[in-house]
Amino acid sequence: MQKWAEKFYKGKEWIKLRNAYFASQYGICERCSEPGLIVHHKIYLTPVNINNPEVSLNWDLLELLCLECHNKEHGGDVIADGLMFDESGNLVKEKVAMRGYKFDAEGNMVPADVYVVWGAPASGKTTYVRNHMKPGDLVVDLDLIKQAISMQGRDEVNGSLLNIAIQVRDMLYSLVANRKVNSDVWVVACLPKDEQRDKLGELLKTSKFIYINATKEECIQRALSDSERTDKELQLEIIETWFNSRCSGND
Repeated sequence: MQKWAEKFYKGKEWIKLRNAYFASQYGICERCSEPGLIVHHKIYLTPVNINNPEVSLNWDLLELLCLECHNKEHGGDVIADGLMFDESGNLVKEKVAMRGYKFDAEGNMVPADVYVVWGAPASGKTTYVRNHMKPGDLVVDLDLIKQAISMQGRDEVNGSLLNIAIQVRDMLYSLVANRKVNSDVWVVACLPKDEQRDKLGELLKTSKFIYINATKEECIQRALSDSERTDKELQLEIIETWFNSRCSGND
């Protein structure tokens, strides 16, 4: 990072804008649909324009790129093998995991894990993931996707947005299935029937299923006491349907 840019890139305004823009693009590179990393300025910053917020803090002049696309933007084929630009634009030695791999705490490249956490509504699936995931892990949870794209509560998302949320989830499934995610993945889903789990396991190429075991009574109690589950009647109906499907699916 150039000395003249340090204050800007470490400032609260840029960090807040960068995080908001990253989230608005769902973390996907706008050029190649690989996982994104760098929020790029379409107009290159200089010591002159970096202090002009109409350039440096202009939402419309930003673009989310993966490292490869960012490297091409800033140097293309002239960048020497083994070098790349980091998040701050510094030229550094490249250390890139192969698709579907991650670096462990010791810096070794190991296969990334894909976990499917399944169970009844209000059984504690999301809580389990929050307690076991690591920073940087990908979480695919349809309920959280619905809330992220609507800014509405769990029970308040309408049908049209639900369809969009499902498309976003399926896009993430595709990235996971093609091993384009270099981190552990946690998929949260209800999946009461064996064939549903078999189908998802085949799609995501994983056999790592974690069942959150809870009785119907426990799920009902949690749903009733959960302030985010505002439509209690709907929640009770969903729980009842899950347990009925679970029983019929195992007959």
